[in-house]
Amino acid sequence: MNVEILSTKRGGSKLRVNGFIYRIQERRNTYIKWKCEEERCNGRLRTNLDMENAEESGVHRHGPLEQSVVQAGQLRIALTAEVKLRPHVSVGQVHRELTVDADPNVVTHLTSGPSLKRSLRKTKSINRPRLPRNAEELVVSEHYSQTRNHEVFLIKDEIFEGNRLLIFASNFLLSLLFSARAGTIFMDGTFKMVPFIFL
Repeated sequence: MNVEILSTKRGGSKLRVNGFIYRIQERRNTYIKWKCEEERCNGRLRTNLDMENAEESGVHRHGPLEQSVVQAGQLRIALTAEVKLRPHVSVGQVHRELTVDADPNVVTHLTSGPSLKRSLRKTKSINRPRLPRNAEELVVSEHYSQTRNHEVFLIKDEIFEGNRLLIFASNFLLSLLFSARAGTIFMDGTFKMVPFIFL
């Protein structure tokens, strides 16, 4: 009997036995009862507490899942977990890193790219700190005060004429600015994008 332990979205366990996926139905002192994760399916399973010695019962109302479909589900769970662990890394980068070496048959069973990335961005937003009510409450963490190369990005954080002033720039971009041949530097502000606490 082919038994494989899989992860759930909440960090629990489920079993794949002969192509069918089971989730825990009941846990007793000496054994665990499982039921097929498909709705209205009569497939059942029983194992010991170590999830071994699986015994199937009942009749499934559907066929077994392809291995690539199961792997796609596990890949999606891995993507979600990685986004939570690395909130400072873009969703696109995490997606590229975890799918670059994946089997193409597995990737095709993932939710379509835009939909999946929207879901991952929503997961990522949960771990973001709440928006401050004023500039004094704003805390710029290390992730946002450095570039991806760990160079200083927040070059100024001080009070100017009673208002908090934050200046973000990298040494490279400053070198380009100051090496410009033009004698005049023109500036503009996208005020629609400015957080209300700085207006």
